[in-house]
Amino acid sequence: WTTDVRTTMDNLDALNFLTGSAVRWQLLVALGEDPRDFGTLREDLDVPQSTLNRNLTKLAEEGWARERTDRTYRLTALGEFLIEQFRPMEDVMTVIGRLTEYPDSFPVGEWGFDVSRLADADYISAAPNEPYAIINRVRAVFEESTTLHGINPHYNPAYIDVTVRVASKPDSEVVGLTPVHQMD
Repeated sequence: WTTDVRTTMDNLDALNFLTGSAVRWQLLVALGEDPRDFGTLREDLDVPQSTLNRNLTKLAEEGWARERTDRTYRLTALGEFLIEQFRPMEDVMTVIGRLTEYPDSFPVGEWGFDVSRLADADYISAAPNEPYAIINRVRAVFEESTTLHGINPHYNPAYIDVTVRVASKPDSEVVGLTPVHQMD
């Protein structure tokens, strides 16, 4: 049991180190693309020399990267594995970050589809000069569609007429996700 706790704590410390600075993740990603020398890394990441040196040293101590004899840095097999395993988490965190302004409107557990599919979604917000930007965009997309799979976090009668017209098209399919409190 003591070994399991120590291993878990070591893993949490490593995770805290990795996520404690955007530079560390950017450095791992950059080295995952191809080996680079110190100057190129500094230029690509636009960080101070001391910051880059400190992070490269720590990545080497963790066994995630190393300096080669030609003075370039590259990921180790462990570093490559780490990047490969964290990529899906990065995508999920991107989606979560984009959806944080709607926490009560998105019952993720009830959706029945892979939330990571929203990673490449376009997000439109209303603005003072375009207060109906969201409604206008949704209506335009609806009008062009024969298949609608959507999320409607807030009831808006402006969507109903368009949805009815799309649903009336031959061979159309309309599937929507709406919070339970909006169903009535």
